[in-house]
Amino acid sequence: MPLVHFFIFAFLSFVYGFLLTLLVTSQFDERVALSLPLSFATFSFAFLPSLFFDFPLFPWLTCITLAILLIVILISYNNKKINSLLLLKRYSQMNKLGILIYLFIFIHLLIQQILIPFYGLGAIPGDWFGHYRLTREFLTHEINAFPLRLPLYQFLQGFYLSIIGRKSFGEDFYSFQLIQVLVSFSFFPIVNLFAKELFQNKRHWSIVLLTSLLPYILIQALIPWPKMLASIYVLLAFYFYIKSRRFPDEPRNFWLTGLFGGLAILSHWLGLVYFMSIVIDFIWQARRRGLAKKFIWQKILQWAGLILVLLLPVYLWGLVKFGWRATILANLSILQKSGYDLFDYLLARIINFFSTFFFPLSLFIGFVRELPRLGIHWLGLVDLSSRWISQYLGFLPGNFTISLMTFWGFHLWKNKFVKKQINRLMQKMEALWPGAIIFTLASILIMILVQPGPITSGVALTGLIPSVVLGFLIFAHNLSKQSSWMFYVFFESLAMLFFWQILLHILSQKFQIAEQFKDPALLQIKEVLSYKQDFNLIFLHDIFKPMIHFVLGCAVLVQVSFLILIKNFCKPI
Repeated sequence: MPLVHFFIFAFLSFVYGFLLTLLVTSQFDERVALSLPLSFATFSFAFLPSLFFDFPLFPWLTCITLAILLIVILISYNNKKINSLLLLKRYSQMNKLGILIYLFIFIHLLIQQILIPFYGLGAIPGDWFGHYRLTREFLTHEINAFPLRLPLYQFLQGFYLSIIGRKSFGEDFYSFQLIQVLVSFSFFPIVNLFAKELFQNKRHWSIVLLTSLLPYILIQALIPWPKMLASIYVLLAFYFYIKSRRFPDEPRNFWLTGLFGGLAILSHWLGLVYFMSIVIDFIWQARRRGLAKKFIWQKILQWAGLILVLLLPVYLWGLVKFGWRATILANLSILQKSGYDLFDYLLARIINFFSTFFFPLSLFIGFVRELPRLGIHWLGLVDLSSRWISQYLGFLPGNFTISLMTFWGFHLWKNKFVKKQINRLMQKMEALWPGAIIFTLASILIMILVQPGPITSGVALTGLIPSVVLGFLIFAHNLSKQSSWMFYVFFESLAMLFFWQILLHILSQKFQIAEQFKDPALLQIKEVLSYKQDFNLIFLHDIFKPMIHFVLGCAVLVQVSFLILIKNFCKPI
């Protein structure tokens, strides 16, 4: 009964985290959203002594658990929350609809992972398979694995695989995939926290449900890599930062911002980049109020100290055992193997970040930098345009942009001059949209005629992304004064999404066999992806990237549509 064991362990993880949340908050929705992320953090750090010093895992985890439970009991007793501790009364605060939606999402993710992991691409060498190998190397203490990736995700997977046994759910890699279901599920209660601020009368549950059906979110949810875990902690950091601005008299929210920001950095180093956007916003808003510089830097140093406390155990161990060069500079050797130089790598990451705010700029830089490498064909041109636009639309589940726009963009929306200019820009874009569609369709037709083939046709479809994005933004903007039509926007988008979901699945079935790389169009794609030639088998995942980009582009349109309708979510600091 392996799946029964998985359900039991998932429930115990939730209960453990739910108890921990008594140290953090008394609001029920926040406790539900924080339960699994806090469990993940505790389990990951409980795995450290076992890994670094060969301590037995069970005694160490038992000591941590007893200490935390003792603190929780004392706090609960002092605040007369024993009933909350025993989980007897608080469940009545979540309506039956919410419980059913969470249960549906969990089972839905589980079935997707069991039946079609990665749309059949699971065990092919890729980022996800690399994380699986790193976790195994952590468990066997074979190599210096952690500098290759910031290691919180590997620690978490290592903990679960150590506790439940690496064969508990079947094959080793299958167990690794299945644990991702629990990580991905924890994303949706956090979505509920944001949605509840925007919609009343239980409408927020429909947003949670629709988000769970977005193809790009599903792709991220089914792939066992750190991006979803990093997104969880970044979104929590944004959430508590927003709360700290709305309720400045509660220092707890400020500390939670730093805590989850540090966990995001440990999950994926780009978490640092997005946490820096919080720091910049804090400095900007504080200076506008004329707060003393001493106050500003005290708060920033408190954040920095908390993050260092989280990072030090990992990096001190690496520095002592492997030296600073092997610990800090390990990624440079990987860059050399992949065909990138350091400048290209840093430029790509910087563009990734700035594309969150100024995607036309990153699109232009992308063309200038990469067209000489691609060299020749319409295929590369269309794929490149879709790739750079999708960097804006879908980076790390697409929700970093949502969070950033929440407390950056909509301060400007209150400004009448800015609002007038946006409306004027939209009117001009409406006039350009028919011409853009005609040009795009003509380009696709020429491309298919010049170089016919199934892959060419599939990639050509991604050329629709700019036109679809433009059209959908115009459509959502026109509805911004009629919020009662919002759900039509969502359902109209979902119809388009599911069409591309079916197309993606059909294409993945057609091109799973390596012998089909003899197709000339595939060989051209291999040239485009020459920086990954160090692998014997080209990534099938990369071949499907154009189709995936179209799907994720459509998916984020749903999120953009309700962003345009938000007028006042966050008060100034």
